[in-house]
Amino acid sequence: MAGVQDPNGEATDFIEWVSKRTNIIMLNRKMALRAGELKKRLRIAMPGCYVIAAAEIIKATPLFKVVEKEMEPVLNELRKLGVKFLREIKFQNFSLLLSFQFLLGCYRLV
Repeated sequence: MAGVQDPNGEATDFIEWVSKRTNIIMLNRKMALRAGELKKRLRIAMPGCYVIAAAEIIKATPLFKVVEKEMEPVLNELRKLGVKFLREIKFQNFSLLLSFQFLLGCYRLV
């Protein structure tokens, strides 16, 4: 990371910051099977499938930064699954599921 004196320290601080504001969900068989079903049906990236599966299990909103190119053909189906994109939401007091692809797990804002 250009201009950062201690990138490992910064990354650790960020992970700590996220961890204090979220509930970490462990992957389980039910989630893995659901993610696999979604992958087969939607043909989107596997991390996205896990975000949707985890959201269903914890009754949260699956949230993505942007509509990826691979999501465009199945956008209507994603919306039926409750998927939201950052540009579409106003931050209110409700649960949002965030996907941090550099961390192993899914997080729900508290």
